[in-house]
Amino acid sequence: MNLAIYKNEYFIIKRYRDGIGIQYEYRINGKPTHKKLIGLVKGWRKDMFLKALSYFRVKEEEDEFERMVRIKLYIQLLPTIEDRMVAYKLINFLDEMPFEELTFWNWKFTQMKKDAIRGFKAMYRDQLEA
Repeated sequence: MNLAIYKNEYFIIKRYRDGIGIQYEYRINGKPTHKKLIGLVKGWRKDMFLKALSYFRVKEEEDEFERMVRIKLYIQLLPTIEDRMVAYKLINFLDEMPFEELTFWNWKFTQMKKDAIRGFKAMYRDQLEA
């Protein structure tokens, strides 16, 4: 499934042998010039990610930037979550998060992935584990 948010930028949801992931592609004249794996989940996290896709109503081809940021943050946070209930709460939490916070965390996750994930989980621990 190819999801475009800008003219040349795509997030591709790919199925792998034992998991599912999101790959970022930058294309010029329809040909990929830059590719990067954003996130990969396996096992029960794969099922949770598929539920998140349907929850956020992700469509093929073009989609909203805001919706794609929610999916991107979810797949980056999901491997660090140990409990299914927290994973369910994270879907709802990201869905209710204001656009300004989403873009802030998207920028943070892009700049400093592991530190940003730790910061996100520390900042929102009470809402996710309550």
